[in-house]
Amino acid sequence: MPVQRRVTSSLSTLHIVAILGALVVVGIALAVVLAPRKPPPPPDSRISYEARPDEDAQTNGDDSGWGEFRPKANPLRDRGPRDRAREDGSEATLAEAPYRLEGSVVDARTSAGLSGAKITAQRIWSDAEAADWNQRREAAARTGADLSALNDEKNRLQAIARAESDEAGNYQLPIGLAGNYRVDARVRGYLTNMLDAPTLNDANPAGTLRIELSTGAQVTGRVTEEGSSRGAPGLRVYIEEHPGNYGITDEQGNYLVSGLGTGDFGVVVNLADSEFRIGRQVPYQRVNITHDAQEVQADFSVQAAGVVWGYVMTPNNVPVPGSDVVLASSGSVLTQALTAMIKRAPPIRARANEEGYYELLGIPLNEEWRVYATSDNHSPQLGDPFLLTSQTRSVRIDVFLMGGTMVTGEVVDYRGRPVPEAQVICIPSYGQLVRAVDMPQAFRDTVSDADGYFEIQELPAGSYQVIGRKKGYKFQTSGVAIYPDGYDNIGGVRVELQPIDEGEHAIFGVVTDTNEQPIDSVNVQLRGVGGESLETLEQETSTDASGLFRFDKIEAGMYSLQVEKEGFGRKSVPRVLVDQETRVILEATAIVAGRVLVRETDQPTGGSFTINASPLSSSGGVDLFRMRDEYQGIPFNNPDGSFELSLLYIGEKWW
Repeated sequence: MPVQRRVTSSLSTLHIVAILGALVVVGIALAVVLAPRKPPPPPDSRISYEARPDEDAQTNGDDSGWGEFRPKANPLRDRGPRDRAREDGSEATLAEAPYRLEGSVVDARTSAGLSGAKITAQRIWSDAEAADWNQRREAAARTGADLSALNDEKNRLQAIARAESDEAGNYQLPIGLAGNYRVDARVRGYLTNMLDAPTLNDANPAGTLRIELSTGAQVTGRVTEEGSSRGAPGLRVYIEEHPGNYGITDEQGNYLVSGLGTGDFGVVVNLADSEFRIGRQVPYQRVNITHDAQEVQADFSVQAAGVVWGYVMTPNNVPVPGSDVVLASSGSVLTQALTAMIKRAPPIRARANEEGYYELLGIPLNEEWRVYATSDNHSPQLGDPFLLTSQTRSVRIDVFLMGGTMVTGEVVDYRGRPVPEAQVICIPSYGQLVRAVDMPQAFRDTVSDADGYFEIQELPAGSYQVIGRKKGYKFQTSGVAIYPDGYDNIGGVRVELQPIDEGEHAIFGVVTDTNEQPIDSVNVQLRGVGGESLETLEQETSTDASGLFRFDKIEAGMYSLQVEKEGFGRKSVPRVLVDQETRVILEATAIVAGRVLVRETDQPTGGSFTINASPLSSSGGVDLFRMRDEYQGIPFNNPDGSFELSLLYIGEKWW
């Protein structure tokens, strides 16, 4: 019989283990190579101490490496008088107008032409035109006719023509209707002058009018940096009553405001959008001008400050327009909020333009600051600390934004059922709120959908908590802890809400008068806050014939009552106990009315007067123990001397 032989594998156990080990190594290597790579973290910010770029500089040929991010010049800024004249359409209608008024606007002292003067000519109605128009309007009003055609005619008869003088001070006004015109010219730094122009008609279609303007009184002075003699340049100094009259401080801080008449004026240094702040004194003075040739001196000092400028971009240097940039410190969030509240000043902030460019002006010197930037669809970022000094007042800080962590989850009740339309709040952990800020922090909120699902977008790295809230559920003082890293998303966050048991308490009581008789139909308002839900409660009811009132299904908490009825004084009960009777006593009132007259003339006083009301004692004297402040010294100022008091009834006496 044949011998059966066992066929054995040529691979030993050792070989198999080696092959499996090699496969594991290859798998790990492939996983490392093929796995999606986490993008490298961008720098918080890039800081360099340099002056702001010139907005009018051309970006072509810029060798700074940042030309593509420089802000563009504004084509609407500082347009010349000729550009504005063309917008008015005066040049386009000049050739078509049947009449013309021309001339020049000059300095009254030097006779030099004044460019950019705004000239206005308004037609003056003749007596015959005014009488005819008024007669026709009265007739139309009596018949109820449409007055729109008459109003159009009025506008035509009172036509206004405008123009602006050229560089030599010359002007031309197109006039569409013959008649008499009153002309005025306005130039910053000069008093307005109003003149009557020559009559224009077919026999005299063109008139000439020379307008001389006087500089009037002047306010001069110097604006310096506080604590030094260094001038504060580039500040606008204007007259409060005439903001169009202003001067700009030069490099030495000198300014001149002219074109002022007589009167009392306020002189103001405008620090908005400047690199200066209000110092120990507000830069404001009152000056009195008594004659047109007067020159008044008004000097000011301001506090030197700095400027932060830069760009908000993605890590790929793509601008993030519309980003909000806020000046912050390294103090805790709570400390910064309390500081802003105490100083009653909002933080310095700006919004990045289309190129991502921003400017923060008026930065206090010699203090450590940070820049906090945030934008939709990006995680907020906190720049590195910086310091500005009197020698270094300008710093460039470029902030880089990127997408953050997305958190998803669901809001459920204690049985695991979805809670729709719940408010979901994501805030830093309480410990982060009181610690020094060394990383960006975000506050997010959203609402759960019909399935209880929610999403929280763009969280930076840090320690956060997710809190759910909805009416009918207990208020959560702490939430689900999460720890985003700013890159990876977090899912499966489960926020559980505990429903509030239906109120098991009652607030009830009785309302009586001072004789302990019940009062019906008294309005009783209950207000307060629930102890578990922290929700405000407002309910209202009325007393029955026995003076009783009741509020059922009330949650334990803090409550008060407001009780009132016509004919009685209003009563407040500040602290109301649940499940215990509350007795409210209302005091009846009476109306006392009269007039105050002068005895000798039997006429009203013609001014204000005061009425005092005091309770009487049983002996007929003033009861000092029952005097109440609200019924003493009530002022009135009725021209006929009338007054009306509502008095309470206590015991057997009105007072």
